[in-house]
Amino acid sequence: MKVLTGITDSPSQQSLIALPDGSSATLVLKFVPNQMGWFFDLSSGDFLVTGQRLVTFPNILRQYRNQITYGLAVYTPDGLDPLQQTDFASGYASLLLLEPGDVALVEANHFTRND
Repeated sequence: MKVLTGITDSPSQQSLIALPDGSSATLVLKFVPNQMGWFFDLSSGDFLVTGQRLVTFPNILRQYRNQITYGLAVYTPDGLDPLQQTDFASGYASLLLLEPGDVALVEANHFTRND
């Protein structure tokens, strides 16, 4: 798991992320004031996600787990979603890149039924 650093309070920003397999992804973050939230676009090779809201969740890319081996998680100390433009810059919210082992751990701990 890697904390993605360098997120500012700028309402529109783009960064290149080094993925666990050695490739890279482009992450575009946008803060939308009238929605009170952050949204993202992510592209890597043939994989593309656009207009998704950044919410506090163990793996916000979980629905794509059969297409990609990595994930993204948003963490806040109180479990609330990042709603302010300064939430990442201030350290209140963190965006985490999940490696394949982290994705498997999230699946086992949060989404596996123990009947």
